[in-house]
This record gives sequence, structure tokens and C-alpha cells, in this order.
Amino acid sequence: MHGDSDQLASGSHAVFFEELLNYGLDRSFAQAQSSEVAKDQSQSITPQVTATVYSFTETRKAFHPFFVDRIPYLVVVVELEEQPGLRVVSNLVGVAEPDVRFGMPVTVGFEQLAPDLTIPVFSPATGVTP
Repeated sequence: MHGDSDQLASGSHAVFFEELLNYGLDRSFAQAQSSEVAKDQSQSITPQVTATVYSFTETRKAFHPFFVDRIPYLVVVVELEEQPGLRVVSNLVGVAEPDVRFGMPVTVGFEQLAPDLTIPVFSPATGVTP
């Protein structure tokens, strides 16, 4: 399973989610990621982003060479609690597929895939037993 806790880091990456929530449902991800938003934000902002599992699937086939060493992995659609109706597609880490439940509380973390590429990932909320 990938995305061990030592690979996850909150911090400045969480600014993306804060701005996504501030922009609302009428804005796209591309607009929320604009450089204007990022450069005006402090690196110390670390909002607690919580969500619930809306849908998920376990991927067992690598559709790109990058994923060969990562299969199987979980793809999840989560609904952010901070803005009902706003759903994000990501990876689910720290849990096996049989233990995932619809409506399961999850929190965001970040996984650095390369020096210049970090992605948001979700894991079961602390204290949640599948």
C-alpha cells in the first residue's frame, strides 16, 4: 500500500483546498489553482480538510508505466464536509479495499511523487475503524 504517513505532509499544499472551498462550486479546479491564489497565501495555513467517501474503486491495471509499481491502488471520490456537494477525485491510502465504506470519514494528506509533483491523497480519519 502506498502513501505511508512518512510520505504525507500537510502545510502549504493545504492552501489549495482552502482556496477551493473559498471559490465555491461555480469555479473550476484550474481557476482555484491559479498562481495569483498561491502567491498571496501564507505557507503556514493548514486547514483541516475532512470529507466522506462518496465512491471508490480498486485499480488493478497500470494504464501508464508510472503506475506499474503502485498497483493495486484505490481511486476515491470524496465529498468535502466544508462544502457539501463539492466532490474531489483522489487516491485513498492507509486502508485496504475491503475496509472502505461509503460515507467513511477521511482527511487529506499530501504525497510527493517527484521533487516537483505533490498530490492530495485521503486516508481514514483518526479514530475511525473500518
